[in-house]
Amino acid sequence: MKEKLYCVKTFDKSEDPEIGEKILIDSGLVFSTWMDVERRSIEYVVYAEDLKKAIETALDINRIRKEFKNKIKLTKPVLDVLKKEDWAEAWKKHFKVQHVTKRVVIKPTWLKYKKKNGEVIIELDPGMSFGTGKHATTRFCLKMLDRVSKESKRKVMSILDAGCGSGILSIAAVKLGFRPVTAFDIDPESVIIAKENLALNKLSSAHAKIFEAELSELKPKMKFDVITANIISGVLIENREKLSAMLKPDGYLILAGILKTDYRELRRSFREIGFLEILSSSENEWTGGLFRKKYNS
Repeated sequence: MKEKLYCVKTFDKSEDPEIGEKILIDSGLVFSTWMDVERRSIEYVVYAEDLKKAIETALDINRIRKEFKNKIKLTKPVLDVLKKEDWAEAWKKHFKVQHVTKRVVIKPTWLKYKKKNGEVIIELDPGMSFGTGKHATTRFCLKMLDRVSKESKRKVMSILDAGCGSGILSIAAVKLGFRPVTAFDIDPESVIIAKENLALNKLSSAHAKIFEAELSELKPKMKFDVITANIISGVLIENREKLSAMLKPDGYLILAGILKTDYRELRRSFREIGFLEILSSSENEWTGGLFRKKYNS
């Protein structure tokens, strides 16, 4: 363990802080996040093991703060240093066991939880990572995976996790019975984190294959029963034909990461190429959709 850990902090005082979270994720930052009740804001913390990286992160956040000033209200980044005896416990108090559905439960690694019959437990260490199930888009995808796994008449379904991030959806898919599970992300650091989280859940590459790739360039050797894509709407629309080509007829497509204002256009775009909308759900500024591909598409 390092003697010191550097952390860069910023607060988002926007009316809808989830927009800020999505902007930071899309900017490639890996952070922890929680609500600061006293300040009535969301606190973001990016950890770094050396001073140079911490300074670079602070400069990135300052650039984002200025570039998106009309959408989010970030404070100037502050650099702190934690001693090794302090930082390991500093963020744990902010996380609890999450019951996403009656079956799907997300548990921080340090908390004890007695599993109930039929529950699927996903263990995560959110202190240095992201994609912990707190974001509306992640929760929507988890709920849809649970629904599809219960409602489908197919005994075993293959799945592609596009833009896997922390790997939380892939882990859930394995534990819900999907086989095989394939996942990718354009960010190499996300791929590393996803594999670490896979191992944390006592899973291996035999359970889920995770690799670095870009959606537009992906050339899988098979078609999938289910595709989940928690990616911004512009990328989803741009790659709609690619997603359709990778999905089996009558297959399920779970789309998230879409702002409410963009969902109507996305729905129209996928309907044009033969997808039926089964349902949509909104939380705060985000909307997700569950679609099914027509047999003749």
